[in-house]
Amino acid sequence: MANLGSTPNSIGYYKDHPNWKVPINPDYICYHMGVFASTGAGKSLLTRHQIIPFIRSAGYDVLIFDWKGSDYATHFPNTLDISDLGLDDDVVVDYLCSAMDNFGYYGTCHG
Repeated sequence: MANLGSTPNSIGYYKDHPNWKVPINPDYICYHMGVFASTGAGKSLLTRHQIIPFIRSAGYDVLIFDWKGSDYATHFPNTLDISDLGLDDDVVVDYLCSAMDNFGYYGTCHG
């Protein structure tokens, strides 16, 4: 916890301990983030209700890929089914990689 520095921000809490908030520092949003737990543990709920709003309140945009179309798509107003684009998957991947500077990688995102 000391590595996160002093931050008034938190998301979620540790299992069975609602007073043990998980600190989050907005300075680290631009780095990788992962949410890991077993199936049914609440990863999507935590992400949808706390992580995404926190990221957006810090001034970042969020791009979500919801492969099933039920975890996030039904809860946000600006959704798009990739088939609605009328483009090949490779074209969409190449565009996203280009628009997001290859996600920080120096090589190409798609071969």
